[in-house]
Amino acid sequence: MFVSIIVPAYNCGTYFHSCITSILNQSFQDFELIIIDDGSFDGTESSCDKYAEENPQIKVIHQHNQGVAAARNRGLHEAVGEYIWFVDGDDKVHPHALEIYHQAYLKNKNIDCFIINHQETKDINQRFGEKNIFGKLINVQESRDQFRKFYFDCLGRSICCMVFRRTCSLEFLPFRRYEDLIFRDSLLLSGCLHQVWITREILYQYRMNPNSCMHQKLCYSDLEDRLLAVDSFIMIKGKMLSSVADIRGKMLSTNIFGFFSPDILSFSGNEFSHLTRLLVRAIQDLKRTYPLKIRFKLLFNLFLLHPSRITMHIFLRIPLVLFLKLSPKEKK
Repeated sequence: MFVSIIVPAYNCGTYFHSCITSILNQSFQDFELIIIDDGSFDGTESSCDKYAEENPQIKVIHQHNQGVAAARNRGLHEAVGEYIWFVDGDDKVHPHALEIYHQAYLKNKNIDCFIINHQETKDINQRFGEKNIFGKLINVQESRDQFRKFYFDCLGRSICCMVFRRTCSLEFLPFRRYEDLIFRDSLLLSGCLHQVWITREILYQYRMNPNSCMHQKLCYSDLEDRLLAVDSFIMIKGKMLSSVADIRGKMLSTNIFGFFSPDILSFSGNEFSHLTRLLVRAIQDLKRTYPLKIRFKLLFNLFLLHPSRITMHIFLRIPLVLFLKLSPKEKK
């Protein structure tokens, strides 16, 4: 079997039908569709069973709500396809996507990953472009410069834009949010990707569902997950990243400065103190990566992006000297 498509589904509402239909109507049909119902209660759960009864390609697994990371991991354990493709239950895929991947595969069966582009839309009926998609094959391990270019090209792409070999044997960390960013970076830095087919063309639609977890009010556990995710990534991949420090710094600065929100002001004192400790650990690692001049620039950009009392609220509790003082190496 060419590919296992894994769809975690939780209260997908009106988006779910067009998502599943876009998969079932693929012009290339050598795939299995694994739907993990993560405790839905809005009718999505019954829709899953109905689709499975009508189509032998579909396997449905119901579980108590455990979050998208647990749902995707369950799908990985059930998958038998040569490649894995994650599709969210409120998104949509190009009708010829699998055919395009397979055509590239027939030209080079050593491809480890297909990487595509996505489009964000609020329109449930948004259409894709033409079938004629052009991609290029690259050897990402050919040189350090080649790998850096490849890595930064992928930073803006979701894990749903990566169709990778099942033999990569990775799992999602148990976070309710941001687990996809860590999985994506773990995949890119795992060393299991050599031959990669990549295109800038749009084969995936990310639909802005206001009911999805990513569009809900930010809460304490969300920020804790984000900082713990950064910390876990450093622990797991620290040795590998130390050889490509610029990549490491890019990942850290993106995650540290990406979570500022007015919702922080509603947190309790204990919650804020705990998040501050996690943030301090992340900043200390950033210090080991970036020289003083670059750290000052990052701090300046942070104030430009968030010129409000929220930023001051954070940094009154985190001494600026922690961020800006010279490291032992810089003092020499």
